[in-house]
Amino acid sequence: MATSETCDAKSLTELVLSKLRDIGLCTDKVLSQCYDGANVMSGVHGGMQKILQEELDVCNSLYKFFRKPTVAAVYTGEKLKRLLDQRWTGHLATVTVIMKSLEHIVHLLREIEDNQTSAAEVRIESTGILKAITQPSFQFIACMMYQILSLLDPPNTALQAKSTDLYTGVRLVQSALVCVEEL
Repeated sequence: MATSETCDAKSLTELVLSKLRDIGLCTDKVLSQCYDGANVMSGVHGGMQKILQEELDVCNSLYKFFRKPTVAAVYTGEKLKRLLDQRWTGHLATVTVIMKSLEHIVHLLREIEDNQTSAAEVRIESTGILKAITQPSFQFIACMMYQILSLLDPPNTALQAKSTDLYTGVRLVQSALVCVEEL
């Protein structure tokens, strides 16, 4: 298990990123993240979740870009969802819209990138997001996230029901684990 001498958000963020890289994972392909309580850990710019979000989050960059008035005015696809860091259902909603609208999103980003009348800052941002979301690795991860989160959505709902007892909860988790392992 990885440990850190200092327990501040910045040190923990660096530790997590370094461990992910050590096992061969490319951190620039991270779609989203979710923690239980780590968002409240102290840090200079917020907690660990906030720091990682600033470094890694393609989905939120896409959401923020499409909320710009100049972009929102010409985008006619399904409204992108804001990634809710603390809710798996929010992750599923975000990935679902991106997967369903990917062609439309890519088309609009290319139009903005090629449009000389668009502000330079908007064109540069469009180019960066376009590069990120057209990578095969991004599309593979988005597809896997969609499949996994879709499998976890029904047990997530059932686990939140008042009528779910501990035994049923354990069975739901075991069943969900088997489904994910069989992917």
